[in-house]
Amino acid sequence: MNIYDFINSSDIREYLQKIDYQFTPTETAWVIYNCRRLDVTMQDKHSAWDQIIRTMPDEDIPKRFNCAGFPSLHKFLMDYMAVEDRLSERFFDHNDAVYFLRSYSRHYREWYNDWDRAFPAFDAAWADAERDFTADNDITAVQVKRQVLSNPDEYMIFTFDTQQRVLTIDAGTTLLPKPDETVYLESFDGMWFAIPHPFHKGDIVCESDSDGRCHSAESGLCDGPFVLLGTSADNPSPRTIANGDNSDMNGYGYFQNEDGSLYYEVMWNYLNLEHYRGELTGRRRILTAMSNYLKDEIGHDILVRAYHYIMTEEYLNSIRISDITDEGMKLAGLR
Repeated sequence: MNIYDFINSSDIREYLQKIDYQFTPTETAWVIYNCRRLDVTMQDKHSAWDQIIRTMPDEDIPKRFNCAGFPSLHKFLMDYMAVEDRLSERFFDHNDAVYFLRSYSRHYREWYNDWDRAFPAFDAAWADAERDFTADNDITAVQVKRQVLSNPDEYMIFTFDTQQRVLTIDAGTTLLPKPDETVYLESFDGMWFAIPHPFHKGDIVCESDSDGRCHSAESGLCDGPFVLLGTSADNPSPRTIANGDNSDMNGYGYFQNEDGSLYYEVMWNYLNLEHYRGELTGRRRILTAMSNYLKDEIGHDILVRAYHYIMTEEYLNSIRISDITDEGMKLAGLR
Protein backbone atom coordinates (compact mmCIF):
# COMPACT_ATOMS: atom_id res chain seq x y z
CA MET A 1 0.00 0.00 0.00
CA ASN A 2 1.24 3.47 -0.92
CA ILE A 3 -0.55 5.77 1.54
CA TYR A 4 0.31 8.82 -0.55
CA ASP A 5 -2.02 7.52 -3.26
CA PHE A 6 -4.95 8.26 -0.93
CA ILE A 7 -4.15 12.00 -0.67
CA ASN A 8 -6.75 13.98 -2.66
CA SER A 9 -4.47 16.90 -3.58
CA SER A 10 -1.70 16.13 -6.07
CA ASP A 11 0.39 19.04 -4.71
CA ILE A 12 0.15 17.83 -1.11
CA ARG A 13 0.73 14.24 -2.23
CA GLU A 14 3.97 15.20 -4.00
CA TYR A 15 5.11 17.38 -1.09
CA LEU A 16 4.59 14.66 1.52
CA GLN A 17 6.48 12.20 -0.64
CA LYS A 18 9.30 14.70 -1.09
CA ILE A 19 9.73 15.24 2.67
CA ASP A 20 9.14 11.52 3.31
CA TYR A 21 6.40 12.27 5.82
CA GLN A 22 5.71 9.23 8.00
CA PHE A 23 2.06 8.84 8.98
CA THR A 24 1.12 7.31 12.31
CA PRO A 25 -1.19 4.26 12.06
CA THR A 26 -4.24 6.36 13.01
CA GLU A 27 -3.29 9.14 10.58
CA THR A 28 -2.92 6.49 7.88
CA ALA A 29 -6.40 5.13 8.60
CA TRP A 30 -7.89 8.65 8.54
CA VAL A 31 -6.21 9.59 5.24
CA ILE A 32 -7.75 6.49 3.68
CA TYR A 33 -11.15 7.46 5.09
CA ASN A 34 -10.79 11.03 3.81
CA CYS A 35 -9.91 9.97 0.25
CA ARG A 36 -12.55 11.00 -2.30
CA ARG A 37 -10.71 10.19 -5.53
CA LEU A 38 -12.93 8.52 -8.09
CA ASP A 39 -10.37 5.77 -8.68
CA VAL A 40 -10.48 4.69 -5.03
CA THR A 41 -13.46 2.53 -4.11
CA MET A 42 -14.81 1.47 -0.75
CA GLN A 43 -13.31 -1.95 -1.38
CA ASP A 44 -9.91 -0.33 -1.95
CA LYS A 45 -10.24 1.41 1.40
CA HIS A 46 -11.18 -1.82 3.14
CA SER A 47 -8.15 -3.53 1.61
CA ALA A 48 -5.90 -0.72 2.80
CA TRP A 49 -7.35 -0.85 6.33
CA ASP A 50 -6.80 -4.61 6.34
CA GLN A 51 -3.16 -3.93 5.48
CA ILE A 52 -2.87 -1.52 8.42
CA ILE A 53 -4.15 -4.27 10.71
CA ARG A 54 -1.65 -6.76 9.27
CA THR A 55 1.45 -4.58 9.01
CA MET A 56 1.27 -1.54 11.32
CA PRO A 57 1.47 -1.37 15.12
CA ASP A 58 -1.77 -1.20 17.06
CA GLU A 59 -2.48 1.90 19.13
CA ASP A 60 -5.32 3.49 21.02
CA ILE A 61 -7.49 6.25 19.53
CA PRO A 62 -7.79 8.96 22.19
CA LYS A 63 -11.21 10.20 23.23
CA ARG A 64 -12.00 13.68 21.91
CA PHE A 65 -15.01 15.98 22.00
CA ASN A 66 -16.60 14.33 18.92
CA CYS A 67 -14.69 11.04 18.98
CA ALA A 68 -15.69 8.29 21.39
CA GLY A 69 -12.15 6.96 21.69
CA PHE A 70 -11.18 3.34 21.10
CA PRO A 71 -8.57 1.23 22.94
CA SER A 72 -7.48 -0.56 19.74
CA LEU A 73 -7.15 0.96 16.27
CA HIS A 74 -7.08 -2.54 14.75
CA LYS A 75 -10.34 -3.61 16.37
CA PHE A 76 -11.96 -0.28 15.54
CA LEU A 77 -11.10 -0.70 11.84
CA MET A 78 -12.51 -4.23 11.80
CA ASP A 79 -15.70 -2.99 13.48
CA TYR A 80 -15.97 -0.02 11.10
CA MET A 81 -15.67 -2.20 8.02
CA ALA A 82 -18.26 -4.61 9.46
CA VAL A 83 -20.71 -1.72 9.88
CA GLU A 84 -20.18 -0.67 6.25
CA ASP A 85 -20.78 -4.25 5.13
CA ARG A 86 -24.06 -4.34 7.06
CA LEU A 87 -25.10 -0.97 5.63
CA SER A 88 -24.38 -2.30 2.14
CA GLU A 89 -26.59 -5.32 2.71
CA ARG A 90 -29.41 -3.09 3.87
CA PHE A 91 -28.93 -0.63 1.00
CA PHE A 92 -29.42 -3.23 -1.73
CA ASP A 93 -32.45 -4.78 -0.01
CA HIS A 94 -35.38 -3.17 -1.83
CA ASN A 95 -38.02 -4.46 0.59
CA ASP A 96 -39.89 -1.55 2.20
CA ALA A 97 -37.71 0.89 0.25
CA VAL A 98 -37.77 3.33 -2.62
CA TYR A 99 -34.73 4.72 -4.46
CA PHE A 100 -33.85 8.18 -5.78
CA LEU A 101 -30.78 9.23 -7.71
CA ARG A 102 -28.75 12.08 -9.08
CA SER A 103 -25.75 12.05 -11.43
CA TYR A 104 -22.91 14.55 -11.48
CA SER A 105 -21.84 15.99 -14.83
CA ARG A 106 -18.25 17.16 -14.83
CA HIS A 107 -18.86 18.94 -18.14
CA TYR A 108 -21.80 21.02 -16.91
CA ARG A 109 -20.68 21.06 -13.25
CA GLU A 110 -24.15 20.24 -12.01
CA TRP A 111 -26.31 17.37 -10.77
CA TYR A 112 -28.79 15.66 -13.12
CA ASN A 113 -32.12 14.25 -11.93
CA ASP A 114 -31.68 15.77 -8.48
CA TRP A 115 -33.75 13.25 -6.45
CA ASP A 116 -36.74 14.09 -8.65
CA ARG A 117 -37.96 10.55 -9.46
CA ALA A 118 -38.62 7.46 -7.37
CA PHE A 119 -37.73 3.87 -8.34
CA PRO A 120 -38.95 0.60 -6.77
CA ALA A 121 -35.48 -1.02 -6.77
CA PHE A 122 -31.83 -0.12 -7.09
CA ASP A 123 -31.47 -1.78 -10.51
CA ALA A 124 -34.26 0.36 -11.93
CA ALA A 125 -32.62 3.53 -10.61
CA TRP A 126 -29.24 2.54 -12.02
CA ALA A 127 -30.68 1.74 -15.44
CA ASP A 128 -32.14 5.24 -15.52
CA ALA A 129 -28.80 6.78 -14.52
CA GLU A 130 -26.97 4.95 -17.28
CA ARG A 131 -29.00 6.80 -19.91
CA ASP A 132 -27.08 9.96 -18.97
CA PHE A 133 -23.68 8.30 -19.44
CA THR A 134 -22.83 10.20 -22.62
CA ALA A 135 -19.68 11.96 -23.76
CA ASP A 136 -21.49 15.29 -23.64
CA ASN A 137 -22.58 14.89 -20.03
CA ASP A 138 -19.27 13.37 -18.85
CA ILE A 139 -20.87 11.79 -15.77
CA THR A 140 -18.27 11.09 -13.09
CA ALA A 141 -20.37 10.00 -10.11
CA VAL A 142 -23.86 8.79 -9.25
CA GLN A 143 -25.51 9.13 -5.87
CA VAL A 144 -28.42 6.83 -5.01
CA LYS A 145 -30.62 7.42 -1.99
CA ARG A 146 -32.48 4.56 -0.35
CA GLN A 147 -35.51 5.77 1.59
CA VAL A 148 -37.58 3.53 3.83
CA LEU A 149 -41.26 3.51 2.90
CA SER A 150 -42.56 2.71 6.37
CA ASN A 151 -40.40 5.50 7.82
CA PRO A 152 -39.91 8.34 5.29
CA ASP A 153 -37.43 10.05 7.61
CA GLU A 154 -34.99 7.12 7.36
CA TYR A 155 -32.58 7.10 4.42
CA MET A 156 -28.99 6.43 3.38
CA ILE A 157 -26.98 7.62 0.36
CA PHE A 158 -24.36 5.66 -1.57
CA THR A 159 -21.99 7.28 -4.08
CA PHE A 160 -20.89 5.16 -7.04
CA ASP A 161 -18.52 5.55 -9.95
CA THR A 162 -19.91 4.85 -13.41
CA GLN A 163 -18.92 1.18 -13.11
CA GLN A 164 -21.29 0.83 -10.14
CA ARG A 165 -18.46 0.51 -7.64
CA VAL A 166 -19.22 2.01 -4.22
CA LEU A 167 -17.08 5.05 -3.46
CA THR A 168 -18.58 6.38 -0.24
CA ILE A 169 -21.40 5.62 2.18
CA ASP A 170 -23.51 8.21 3.94
CA ALA A 171 -25.56 6.49 6.60
CA GLY A 172 -27.95 9.44 6.52
CA THR A 173 -30.63 8.97 9.13
CA THR A 174 -30.39 5.19 9.17
CA LEU A 175 -31.17 3.85 12.62
CA LEU A 176 -28.08 2.01 13.85
CA PRO A 177 -27.66 -0.09 16.98
CA LYS A 178 -25.77 1.91 19.61
CA PRO A 179 -22.45 0.05 19.19
CA ASP A 180 -22.57 0.57 15.41
CA GLU A 181 -23.55 4.22 15.87
CA THR A 182 -20.56 4.83 18.12
CA VAL A 183 -18.13 3.16 15.72
CA TYR A 184 -19.52 4.78 12.58
CA LEU A 185 -20.61 8.24 13.69
CA GLU A 186 -18.28 9.05 16.60
CA SER A 187 -14.92 8.18 15.11
CA PHE A 188 -13.24 9.48 11.95
CA ASP A 189 -15.17 12.75 11.76
CA GLY A 190 -14.18 13.50 15.34
CA MET A 191 -10.44 13.30 14.63
CA TRP A 192 -8.06 16.17 13.86
CA PHE A 193 -4.52 16.15 12.49
CA ALA A 194 -1.89 18.73 11.56
CA ILE A 195 -0.52 17.23 8.36
CA PRO A 196 2.17 19.27 6.53
CA HIS A 197 1.39 21.07 3.28
CA PRO A 198 3.45 23.09 0.76
CA PHE A 199 1.39 26.30 0.81
CA HIS A 200 2.35 29.73 2.11
CA LYS A 201 0.59 32.98 2.93
CA GLY A 202 -0.40 34.72 -0.30
CA ASP A 203 -0.48 31.59 -2.48
CA ILE A 204 -3.41 31.39 -4.87
CA VAL A 205 -5.00 27.99 -4.31
CA CYS A 206 -8.24 26.16 -4.98
CA GLU A 207 -9.95 22.99 -3.89
CA SER A 208 -9.47 20.07 -6.24
CA ASP A 209 -12.45 18.20 -7.62
CA SER A 210 -12.91 14.58 -6.62
CA ASP A 211 -11.34 13.58 -9.93
CA GLY A 212 -8.37 15.89 -9.54
CA ARG A 213 -9.60 18.87 -11.55
CA CYS A 214 -9.41 22.25 -9.88
CA HIS A 215 -12.56 24.18 -9.01
CA SER A 216 -12.86 27.36 -11.04
CA ALA A 217 -16.58 28.00 -11.36
CA GLU A 218 -18.32 30.71 -9.38
CA SER A 219 -21.18 28.55 -8.24
CA GLY A 220 -21.23 29.12 -4.52
CA LEU A 221 -19.53 30.04 -1.27
CA CYS A 222 -15.80 29.28 -1.20
CA ASP A 223 -15.80 28.12 -4.80
CA GLY A 224 -13.06 28.99 -7.23
CA PRO A 225 -9.48 30.10 -6.55
CA PHE A 226 -8.69 32.14 -3.45
CA VAL A 227 -5.72 33.82 -1.79
CA LEU A 228 -4.57 31.77 1.17
CA LEU A 229 -3.84 33.33 4.54
CA GLY A 230 -3.19 30.06 6.37
CA THR A 231 -4.53 26.72 7.57
CA SER A 232 -5.51 25.22 10.90
CA ALA A 233 -2.32 23.15 10.78
CA ASP A 234 -0.02 26.19 10.79
CA ASN A 235 -0.50 27.50 14.34
CA PRO A 236 -3.19 25.35 15.95
CA SER A 237 -4.69 26.49 19.22
CA PRO A 238 -4.52 24.26 22.32
CA ARG A 239 -8.30 23.77 22.02
CA THR A 240 -7.97 22.54 18.45
CA ILE A 241 -5.10 20.22 19.32
CA ALA A 242 -7.06 18.74 22.22
CA ASN A 243 -10.58 18.57 20.81
CA GLY A 244 -10.63 19.73 17.20
CA ASP A 245 -12.41 17.53 14.69
CA ASN A 246 -12.65 17.09 10.93
CA SER A 247 -14.48 20.39 10.51
CA ASP A 248 -11.48 22.21 12.02
CA MET A 249 -9.08 21.02 9.33
CA ASN A 250 -9.62 24.15 7.30
CA GLY A 251 -7.93 26.77 5.18
CA TYR A 252 -8.83 30.45 5.23
CA GLY A 253 -8.25 33.50 3.09
CA TYR A 254 -9.80 35.86 0.57
CA PHE A 255 -12.39 34.46 -1.81
CA GLN A 256 -14.11 36.27 -4.67
CA ASN A 257 -17.76 36.99 -5.38
CA GLU A 258 -19.05 36.82 -8.94
CA ASP A 259 -18.87 40.61 -9.20
CA GLY A 260 -15.16 40.53 -8.33
CA SER A 261 -15.40 41.79 -4.75
CA LEU A 262 -13.45 39.93 -2.08
CA TYR A 263 -14.64 38.35 1.14
CA TYR A 264 -12.87 36.52 3.96
CA GLU A 265 -14.02 32.96 4.62
CA VAL A 266 -12.95 29.56 5.91
CA MET A 267 -13.12 26.40 3.77
CA TRP A 268 -12.94 22.69 4.60
CA ASN A 269 -10.57 20.93 4.25
CA TYR A 270 -7.06 22.17 3.57
CA LEU A 271 -5.80 18.72 2.51
CA ASN A 272 -7.83 19.12 -0.70
CA LEU A 273 -6.05 22.33 -1.73
CA GLU A 274 -3.86 22.67 -4.80
CA HIS A 275 -2.02 25.55 -6.40
CA TYR A 276 -4.31 27.31 -8.86
CA ARG A 277 -2.79 26.96 -12.33
CA GLY A 278 -5.50 28.61 -14.38
CA GLU A 279 -5.11 31.99 -16.06
CA LEU A 280 -6.22 34.93 -13.94
CA THR A 281 -8.03 37.30 -16.28
CA GLY A 282 -10.81 39.86 -15.89
CA ARG A 283 -11.88 40.33 -12.28
CA ARG A 284 -9.68 37.40 -11.27
CA ARG A 285 -6.71 39.81 -11.61
CA ILE A 286 -7.72 41.18 -8.21
CA LEU A 287 -6.50 37.89 -6.71
CA THR A 288 -3.06 38.56 -8.21
CA ALA A 289 -2.96 41.97 -6.53
CA MET A 290 -4.07 40.56 -3.16
CA SER A 291 -1.57 37.72 -3.44
CA ASN A 292 1.35 40.07 -4.06
CA TYR A 293 0.18 42.37 -1.27
CA LEU A 294 0.19 39.50 1.24
CA LYS A 295 3.65 38.51 0.03
CA ASP A 296 4.86 42.10 0.63
CA GLU A 297 5.55 42.61 -3.07
CA ILE A 298 3.28 45.67 -3.26
CA GLY A 299 1.92 48.09 -0.69
CA HIS A 300 -1.68 48.62 0.40
CA ASP A 301 -1.90 51.82 -1.69
CA ILE A 302 -1.19 49.92 -4.92
CA LEU A 303 -3.53 47.13 -3.84
CA VAL A 304 -6.43 49.54 -3.32
CA ARG A 305 -5.78 51.38 -6.59
CA ALA A 306 -5.48 48.10 -8.51
CA TYR A 307 -8.71 46.82 -6.95
CA HIS A 308 -10.71 49.89 -7.97
CA TYR A 309 -9.09 50.09 -11.41
CA ILE A 310 -9.88 46.46 -12.25
CA MET A 311 -13.43 46.68 -10.89
CA THR A 312 -14.07 49.88 -12.88
CA GLU A 313 -12.48 48.52 -16.05
CA GLU A 314 -14.51 45.32 -15.90
CA TYR A 315 -17.71 47.26 -15.24
CA LEU A 316 -17.07 49.45 -18.29
CA ASN A 317 -16.42 46.34 -20.37
CA SER A 318 -19.74 44.88 -19.20
CA ILE A 319 -21.71 47.91 -20.43
CA ARG A 320 -19.70 48.53 -23.58
CA ILE A 321 -22.07 49.60 -26.37
CA SER A 322 -22.00 47.47 -29.51
CA ASP A 323 -25.47 47.91 -31.01
CA ILE A 324 -25.27 51.59 -32.07
CA THR A 325 -23.81 52.81 -35.36
CA ASP A 326 -20.75 55.05 -35.49
CA GLU A 327 -22.99 57.97 -36.42
CA GLY A 328 -25.26 57.25 -33.48
CA MET A 329 -22.27 57.07 -31.14
CA LYS A 330 -21.15 60.51 -32.33
CA LEU A 331 -24.64 61.97 -31.94
CA ALA A 332 -24.79 60.54 -28.41
CA GLY A 333 -21.48 62.15 -27.52
CA LEU A 334 -19.83 58.77 -27.05
CA ARG A 335 -17.22 59.38 -29.77
